[in-house]
Amino acid sequence: MQGFRLLRAAGTFENASRAKDAGHQANAPSFMDVEFAPVALSDTNAWVSVVIGRNGVGKSRLLAGVADVLERLDSGRRFGRFDSPGVSMIEYLLDGVHCRVELNARREIKATLDGVQCSAESLPLPGKIIALTTTPFDKFRLSRSLRSRPDDPAYWEEQRYSYLGLRDRTGRASPTAAMFRALEGLFGASKGSDRKRMRIAEVFELLGYQPQIEVRYRAVPGATTRFKRLIEGDDFGDLFETRSTIRSSRPFERLHEDRDEFEAVREIAQEFADRMDQQRQVVLRADFQGVSDDEFFNRIQRLRRVELVHLSSVEVRRISDGAILDLRLASSGELGIATGFLGLASTISDNSLVFIDEPEISLHPEWQKQYIDLLTKTFENFTGCHFVLATHSPLILSDIDPKASNVVSLDPERRRAESAADYAGKSYDYLLATAFEEPGNNNLYLKEEIIKALRLAADGEIGTLAFANAMEVLNENLPRLQASSPVAQLILELQNAAEAEVES
Repeated sequence: MQGFRLLRAAGTFENASRAKDAGHQANAPSFMDVEFAPVALSDTNAWVSVVIGRNGVGKSRLLAGVADVLERLDSGRRFGRFDSPGVSMIEYLLDGVHCRVELNARREIKATLDGVQCSAESLPLPGKIIALTTTPFDKFRLSRSLRSRPDDPAYWEEQRYSYLGLRDRTGRASPTAAMFRALEGLFGASKGSDRKRMRIAEVFELLGYQPQIEVRYRAVPGATTRFKRLIEGDDFGDLFETRSTIRSSRPFERLHEDRDEFEAVREIAQEFADRMDQQRQVVLRADFQGVSDDEFFNRIQRLRRVELVHLSSVEVRRISDGAILDLRLASSGELGIATGFLGLASTISDNSLVFIDEPEISLHPEWQKQYIDLLTKTFENFTGCHFVLATHSPLILSDIDPKASNVVSLDPERRRAESAADYAGKSYDYLLATAFEEPGNNNLYLKEEIIKALRLAADGEIGTLAFANAMEVLNENLPRLQASSPVAQLILELQNAAEAEVES
């Protein structure tokens, strides 16, 4: 098999408080051994694994733990004394080579290639490891660039692991953080190879946009005086006499302590002033079929971080009618799709492992129904990738392709790669009852099974296989229903009828 596939991961990922509620010792969650995908995959097309399970069972911790271990293998960083990734074993295939990573209690790594022990450094890794999420409560580690300042060489290094989420470098969730992450990636990729630019252009077009994006920056209104004094060459000490008047003094405190960074900011501010148009704004463009301003975009972020300038618009042009759309004003669902997919387009490569945590957040049901189809079509030109989605949405689950997907439930009795054919295209109520095991008290699928069983009973066919199959579904779901619900009462009556038939 060519390409990357995550096969298995083992460890302790369950929320400790949930483990206690379930009767386990506090702070000792149960051990999981989870099969993500079948081994027998013969082509290089993308594969999708959908991870489901109740809240607190450990979906987000599982994904974040695997990403953390693979990121550390890439960077060479060791686990610290208090690091707790939860992962004790990972297995994956890369271009037909079977790789296994084990971590012992001392967080020492043992690695094997096709069963032969090797050094951790010699393990082949996925092309990219990407964490895409729209929840502010994700468990993923921030990218190294997000933990670095622009004057740190690590900030500019190309990285295998990318965090595309809502948290900024301080760890706080921000609705604009994901947008900035996408913009940084797009402007960086706009000077990439022709092949990469072409692929990103295709992503724009599949989303219905022309393959370019324009951003506009303006001076922060409350900082115009400081901005003017800065570019006019005011003395280093004098400029900081009034720093408390700025909305947040912390970035300026840092400049006050670093003369070299201060002078670098002054130089960029002068360039910003030179490039301002008649509306006193600077317009930058990432064009995947033309010229881009990627270098100045990166430099201008230093002005943004010290609150001298702010992003005033992020514009794309719709292909269908030429209308200009400001993504900052888009609905939360449209913004999530656009920034998530464009950010992914700027970072993904062949043989990537992509984790997507709760993609349904803020998405209209219509978008949820199309999410996986849109995802796979958008990135179909990137070969050998494995997309792992954690979701609570039956609509997303129903959208899976039975030929290129599987389902993974973290319920203790399952935790193996299940065929997507059992769930693809099925109804919302069917999936609630079977996949998510939370039917609710007015489930249409269970009502249909009750009607089927009642008809069979009326026709004297209680002893048939068809009746037994219907009752198996109903009996499995009975404990999940309120005892007083009409559906539960009908199931009990059918059970009594079946018992009476056996006794007679």
